[in-house]
Formats: sequence, structure tokens, C-alpha cells
Amino acid sequence: MEEEISLRALIEGLLKWKWLIAIITIVAVLISGGLSFFVLAPTYEATTTLWVNLPELNIIDEAGTPLSAIVESMVQNWRMSMESYQIIIMNSVILTKVIDRLQLDPEKFDVAALQGAITVVNPRDTNLLQINVTTDDPKLAQKIANALAEEFVLHIRKENQMLLRSSAEVLMTQVVNEEQRLNTALESYEQFLSQPKGVTEIQQEIDVKTGILTDFKARLVTKRIELESNLKGLEVTQAQLEITPQKLVTSKSLVNDPFLQDVVGQRLNARPEETALLSMKSEEINSIYLDLEQKVNDFSLKVNQLNAEEIVIRQSIETIQIELESLQVVLAQKEAEQNKLLTDIDQLSGNYNLLSSKYEEARIAASLEPGDTRISIVAPAQEPINPIAPRKMLNLAIAGVLGLMLSVFLAFFLEYWRTSATIRTGLDTDKQDKPANTAMQARQEASAD
Repeated sequence: MEEEISLRALIEGLLKWKWLIAIITIVAVLISGGLSFFVLAPTYEATTTLWVNLPELNIIDEAGTPLSAIVESMVQNWRMSMESYQIIIMNSVILTKVIDRLQLDPEKFDVAALQGAITVVNPRDTNLLQINVTTDDPKLAQKIANALAEEFVLHIRKENQMLLRSSAEVLMTQVVNEEQRLNTALESYEQFLSQPKGVTEIQQEIDVKTGILTDFKARLVTKRIELESNLKGLEVTQAQLEITPQKLVTSKSLVNDPFLQDVVGQRLNARPEETALLSMKSEEINSIYLDLEQKVNDFSLKVNQLNAEEIVIRQSIETIQIELESLQVVLAQKEAEQNKLLTDIDQLSGNYNLLSSKYEEARIAASLEPGDTRISIVAPAQEPINPIAPRKMLNLAIAGVLGLMLSVFLAFFLEYWRTSATIRTGLDTDKQDKPANTAMQARQEASAD
């Protein structure tokens, strides 16, 4: 209920001051219209559009050497970004040339004033630059925009050619230095190759000795197998020799040997019948024993021979291994030296090729005709017909809104002031009536008593 009464009172308060609100709003609109139509001078804007070519050059080499970064910086010093061009357009040197070229009034158009009249815009995701010039003279705006664009293009061309020539000179010096370093490295490599034992010879010698070492190791295995076989045979033969008698004893009857029987009979003056009963014992060398003994000697001799050969082979293997280790150390040193020389040659050769390539690019770019540039005017400024300011209808609308807001605020304030004064007057009247009523009540009470 209180909210309804408050809103009603608010609306009633505004209605009481409706003429004041209307008058203030109308006055604000009239003042804005008078200023927009009769006081403020119209402002015109002329626009020149430039096209900027930003080539993408692949300067970093595949190896990504530190020199590539240096060359990148030397070549890119004449390649600018769109932001850089926007700043250069506002350069005081270029603006001074425009002022002198158009013979502008120095009191009205100094460098600072001209900078305030110029805006440079780079539309998003484009290689375009828009030079906007704002003045109260449409023809002058057109002249300034076109002159500024032309002076900027000439300035960039001259600066680019100067920077390119400077870069080409620096690159040429670097090319000569790299060529000298490369020649020195090649001479060092030639001296290395002329040394008595090169990497290839040492490697071949290592291969030969490795083959010999392998052959000796194979022979050592064969000798070891043969030695074990002979030792086994010697052991078996010696065992057989131990159980074989050295001599054989034979018993023979004289009857079986008539000649011997006659000899014995004559010696003994015995008859044949008597000698027939006699027998004879004899000892003979055992041929099997002799054979076994010979085999033992042969096996022993073979074992001794194999042991001697094994010792010789082992000594040869040790000698070859020592020689191989020595050769491998020398080979490692030679290979390290050769790899370093080849790495230096490859790096210097890459640097030389890179610098030569970039020098040619810079030299060719510096020798281009002034017309072959990366900045060109694609849309010269035209004389503007319609002014961009003041925007009369917008000014009227803004003035109306501001006047309405101001008048409503004033109405609220006046209504509040009036209401506060009324309430204060009522309170003062109540304070004056209260003592009289109190005295009357006292007399009535006295009468009643």
C-alpha cells in the first residue's frame, strides 16, 4: 500500500511540473539545433587506401644454426610490420614534407595540428592501410590525404633501398670472411689426409689383424681339442702298458726241435729217447708291450708339441690384441680429428651458401626500380561531399534526452523541496497550539473539583 501511494505521489509530482519539463527539453533541443545548423562548422574526411605486401621469406636454414638467426635479423631490418608503417606515417619528417609540398598555413597546420587531423587504420586481417584526414575544407582534406600517402611511399622506398644496400654490404663482408674460413678448413683437411697413416689405412690394418686374431683363436680351439684327444689317448695307452708284461716266457719240448735235440744229445751223450723227455724255457720281448710303449712315446711327444704350439698361439693372440688396442686408440683419435674437420667444413660451407644466397637476395632487392615496391596506393582520396560532423539529428536526439533527464531531475528536486517546506510548516503550527490546549484542560479540571 505504501509503495502504491509513493508511486502515485511520484507521478503526481511529475505532472505538477510537466510544463517545466517540456520547456527545458524544448530549449535543449533548440540550443543543440542552433549550434549544429548555424554555429558548428562542418567537418569533412578524405581517405587514401594503401596496399602493403609483406613477403614471407624462408631465411632459417634446416640446421637452424646460430648464423641463420643473425642473417635473419640483417635481412629483416628492412621488413616492417603493419604497426610499424602506421607509426611511420605519423612521422614528423613526412608531415613536414606534406606541409611544405602543399604550402599549408603554418599557423593553422603545424606538425602537431596535422597529426591531430590524421588517423591511420589497418582493417582487421588485411594488408591495407587507410589514411584518414579530417578538416573543415573537403578539397584540402583530399590534397593532404593524397600528398601524405605519396610522401610516405617515397619515404619507405628510399629507406628500404638504403637499408638493403647496407645489408648487402654487411652480407658481402660476411661472405668473404666465411670463404676464407672455409678455405682454411679445407687446407687443414688436406693436410690431415696427407699424413702417413690415415683413417682408411688404419681401419684396413685393424681388419687384417682382426682376421688374423680370429684365425689364431680358431687354431687355439683346434689345438685344445687335439691336445685333449692326445691326453686321453696317452692316458688309455699308459693304462694298457701298465697291465701288459714286458717279456714273454715260453716252454718247449726238444722233440719239437730235432736240431736242438741232436745238439743236446751230443753234448749229453744221451740217446734220442732220453732227450725226448727234456724241455726248454725261453724269454722273449713282448711285441705288444713295445707297441704300447711306442704309442706312449708318440702321445707324449705329440702332447708336448701341442702344448708348445698352444703357448705360441696364446702369445701371438696377446701380441695381436695389444696391437689392435693400440691401433683402435689411434683410429679413434684420427676419426675424432677427421669428424671435427668435416663438421667444420660442413658448417662453414652451409654458412657460406646461406650468406651468399641472402647477399644475392639483398643485392637484387636493392637494385630494383623505385616502382617495384611493396607499398602502393590502391585508392587515392576523393573529395568528400557529405560532412562527417556535426551529426545534426544525432545531436538533436542527444540534446532531447539530456534535457528530459535534467528537467525530470529538477522537477523531483522542486517537488521534494515544496513537500519538505509544507511538512515543516505543519509541525510549527502544532507546537504553537499544544500549550493553549494544555491550559484549557487545567481550568476544566479545577472547575470540576
